[in-house]
Amino acid sequence: TVAVGGSSIGYGYTYWNDPFVSPTATETGKRAEIVSIATSAFTVRVLDGLTGADVGGTITWHSRGY
Repeated sequence: TVAVGGSSIGYGYTYWNDPFVSPTATETGKRAEIVSIATSAFTVRVLDGLTGADVGGTITWHSRGY
């Protein structure tokens, strides 16, 4: 679950370079927005799809890199 204000999510290992990260909000009417990406974690926020307000919520994500 992503908190209001955003959350840092670790990959479980460290990439050599910043990976491609694709987060998806799982709740209707919300969208996930990446705040930052690093080799060991990324920070994401969940926003209301209409107002853009930071509301928090649940995401799924996928990362790929080297």
